[in-house]
Amino acid sequence: MSGSGSGTRAFSNKLIKDQGIHVKKSYIFGSGQAVKQAVIAGLGIALVSSWIVRKELTARELTTIRIKGKRLTRSFLLIKSKNHEQSKAMEVFTEQLFTHELLTAPK
Repeated sequence: MSGSGSGTRAFSNKLIKDQGIHVKKSYIFGSGQAVKQAVIAGLGIALVSSWIVRKELTARELTTIRIKGKRLTRSFLLIKSKNHEQSKAMEVFTEQLFTHELLTAPK
């Protein structure tokens, strides 16, 4: 599990509670990278954002587990400073994010 304050950790805790699951042992890591390495090392399973494991899924270092009858979704916000104009790089990134990346993200 990711560290305190993590949106993934809060989402995981709610899912576990809602499903009535009793977890006997859990680990808390400071980063998504640490969570991935723990799973690769065989310490267990983890609920993570698909974005942080794209490379490992492609390389077949990790695989996904489907939860029957459950579709996991989370909300994200794209934020920017209200005090600064949007740069050309930000414009290009935003355009790419909404026209390409979301359409090709792993399911």
